[in-house]
Amino acid sequence: MALFSKDFHKMRIKTLISNTHVLWVMFARLTETRIGRIIIPAIVFQSVSIGGGFSTGREVVEYVAKYGALGSVSILTYFTALAICGALIYEFSRKFNLYDYKSLMKNLIWHGWPIFELIYVILAVVIIAVVASAGGNLMNQILGVPVFVANVLLIGFIFFVLYFGRGAIERFSVIGTTFIYAVYITMFAYVLINNGGQALEVLRSGSTAYVDKPSISAAMESALIYAGYSLIGFIPPLFLIDRMESRSEAVLSGVLSAFMLAIPLALSYLSLLAYYPNERVMGASVPWLAMLGSPVLLVLYGVAIGWTLTESGVGFVHSITERIDENIRESDYRFFATRDGLSAFERGSVGLLILLSAIWLSRIGIISLVSEVYPILAVLFTAVLVLPLLTVGLYRLSNPTWKQEFWQGWRSDSQSRAADIEQVE
Repeated sequence: MALFSKDFHKMRIKTLISNTHVLWVMFARLTETRIGRIIIPAIVFQSVSIGGGFSTGREVVEYVAKYGALGSVSILTYFTALAICGALIYEFSRKFNLYDYKSLMKNLIWHGWPIFELIYVILAVVIIAVVASAGGNLMNQILGVPVFVANVLLIGFIFFVLYFGRGAIERFSVIGTTFIYAVYITMFAYVLINNGGQALEVLRSGSTAYVDKPSISAAMESALIYAGYSLIGFIPPLFLIDRMESRSEAVLSGVLSAFMLAIPLALSYLSLLAYYPNERVMGASVPWLAMLGSPVLLVLYGVAIGWTLTESGVGFVHSITERIDENIRESDYRFFATRDGLSAFERGSVGLLILLSAIWLSRIGIISLVSEVYPILAVLFTAVLVLPLLTVGLYRLSNPTWKQEFWQGWRSDSQSRAADIEQVE
């Protein structure tokens, strides 16, 4: 005999659907408020950045934790660099109506924008490859899912989110960020409760035993490299900047973005200090596997890694498809004349191609990608984005009418439409 009637189960399902709809409506309203305009871009930034920045723990070892007590200097440098650049990128994009990376870079480096595009796509694929390498192996080791099946499932889920467009991406990022934060905070608490005394001793004694020639300048330089490739995370949220209404919103959102990434960095750093300078942890491809002894936490970590891969893939692929949409709208070719961008299926297909490239690249291995490829791309990214932003970008923000006719010649269709709307209003 059934415990509850069919009518009871139908009522419960209807209630669940109704509650879910209410949550989506509340979320949609949040995105239109001042708080939403500040928070949502920061959440998207954090959701795409945490995958390549913290998910395995290898990145934190390589650029922060290996310096022991001096890692605190690295964290402060990292946060400061991201906060300044984030505020400038968001405000520059808002001020001049630049909502995709092609428009942004045209307004900073003129004909040099294809160089940025090449570096951006390569770095996005490398970051996804790092998480894919960890995610496939972890889901295999922890959940018993074959690596190939794990990758197919993740790719399918990313295709699904991309297919449903902007609204799905925003909701997915909020849900994912909440889940990932909960899992990582639980992991940090587990490590620090069991071995937190060692972390405090490292900080108290000022130990830097894992590196041969430690110095404050070396710790700061390492943090700047770390921040250099983390800046890529500011590109996917550009499609949300069109909602911002003031400079204060853009600046606050940029600083909040940096803060939301500095929190998991600081907690990851303290967790690694709990085993400093243990080579079993510090030298591991995925240090978290060496630190977590709880089977339940390992399962949660495996799921979190899969989610971070999905978030990174969704964020980066969406920014690339936005850029392709802009090209289609600007194109004079007959085939594109009647189109307003990629179809949902085409958008998902572009994502599939990028993800397959990342999975192929992931065979190089996490340690090599993080220690050898990341620094090169970080320097290149700094050269084509940060330097122009701190020169041309700052000058244009302080003098919006400087060479106005020249810059108007670099407008995309979306910029022109936005400018026309502003004039009408």
